[in-house]
Amino acid sequence: MILIFRVAAVFLILCLQLFSGLQSQEKVLKNINFPINSAIKVTEYKIPSVNYAVASSLVVLDDYVVLVEQKSPKIISIFDKESFKYIGGYGVLGKGPNEFIYVDATNAKAEGNKLLIYDLTRGFLSVDINSCVNNRKLKVEILYNIPRTIVPLNDVVMLSSSSVMGYSYLDKNKDVPYLIYDAIDESVTKFGQFPTLFSKDREEIFWQIYNRHTVLKPDKQRFASFGNQVKMIRIYKMNHELLNEQFFKIQKDFFEGEWIRTNALKYYRVVKANNDYIFALCENQLSHDLIDNIPTLEVWDWDGNPVAKLELQEKVFTFDLLDNPLRIIAVDKQAMDKIYVYDLSDIID
Repeated sequence: MILIFRVAAVFLILCLQLFSGLQSQEKVLKNINFPINSAIKVTEYKIPSVNYAVASSLVVLDDYVVLVEQKSPKIISIFDKESFKYIGGYGVLGKGPNEFIYVDATNAKAEGNKLLIYDLTRGFLSVDINSCVNNRKLKVEILYNIPRTIVPLNDVVMLSSSSVMGYSYLDKNKDVPYLIYDAIDESVTKFGQFPTLFSKDREEIFWQIYNRHTVLKPDKQRFASFGNQVKMIRIYKMNHELLNEQFFKIQKDFFEGEWIRTNALKYYRVVKANNDYIFALCENQLSHDLIDNIPTLEVWDWDGNPVAKLELQEKVFTFDLLDNPLRIIAVDKQAMDKIYVYDLSDIID
């Protein structure tokens, strides 16, 4: 009888803890009210059909638009920025000079007419796109490498020519969401805290639960993270002060045993920014159905206020910003033979 009472008491305590945890999660969730809800005008441009959609980046340079894809026959595809005409493809896998070993295509950014990308073996590389266009020659400069225990944040959050922001999931630094690595003195600065939405028994996979896409404000005064598997945003000052944190959706039946279930919902996929706004491509769809999903484009200001929710009609998977006028350039994710340009100039001031 005593044993039965003890088992019942333990069961009751566990139920109360679970109920309390669910209540605490629900209390922090907010509804998003966008002042602007609108469809947007699109112009379509045909491009050569190449395998762009495995884990690609689309990057707007000063004079070119570049697509980066590890699985493509040519890793870098170059287009004219004004006409979007295909110029050529460059870069192959290999261990020789000006070749790539394994490009992390989700980490790429523009520096003038140079493309900064991350090779998992060789580190950060600078690719001179002018050399490709004018001399038909790929010119790759190795900048610096980072420890294997550090993963760069998406969109290559470079704080200077020698420091990068990332995270760790392998070593003693995995208890925090952000690391800054300085290649000059090889120092690591860690900061931030993971949210408390899930209990400590999930701590080993917090880096995966709170997987995020992070973007740096061009003036380097702030950065923002948008969650991929928990729909949430965080905005920080560069002194690591957390300015804004909001949670919107937490998945039910999120786990399979000790890991996240394979067909989990995905929220924010790609995040870009200018000095006025943050632009986030939101899937809000199960992993197995992403190929057929049409995402929405959310616009936020740098204080964390929702600005606009823009409805797309096309199945796109990556994008970047064009200015003067403000536009979004994106790529079709099924046929992979179209560039879409969306005009935001009449919607966003």
